[in-house]
Amino acid sequence: MVARRPDLRIDRDLGDAPVPEWRRDLDHVQVPGNRITTETVFFHRNSGTAIFADLLQQFPAGWFRGWRAVVARLDLMATPRPEVPRKFRLAFRDQGVARAAVARILDWPSQRVVMAHGTPVLCEGQAELRRAFAWL
Repeated sequence: MVARRPDLRIDRDLGDAPVPEWRRDLDHVQVPGNRITTETVFFHRNSGTAIFADLLQQFPAGWFRGWRAVVARLDLMATPRPEVPRKFRLAFRDQGVARAAVARILDWPSQRVVMAHGTPVLCEGQAELRRAFAWL
């Protein structure tokens, strides 16, 4: 049976400040400065898991076919390890602001990384994040 935590619902616009009711379970950082999106990255404290939506991607080989496979490869979406897609890299208009947000993410003791578009990283999460964001 899963314990329900009604105080962990999302019923507000998230800013960059911690949500007091979530503090013991979740942290989050907004990564601004991108013309495509402002991603909110979460950190689940108990499991040591960083949670990404689109900013990190890693589709397995064969996921895309034909011209889509070529586009995915060129965009760094179909790689052996998670990467920030090229379209997002090029869309950062303020890399200094993005660097500051990513520095906060890299401070988390991430053991695991999950993303909406990719295979979960089950160990050495912090090292994998450092590698994926080294370009920034």
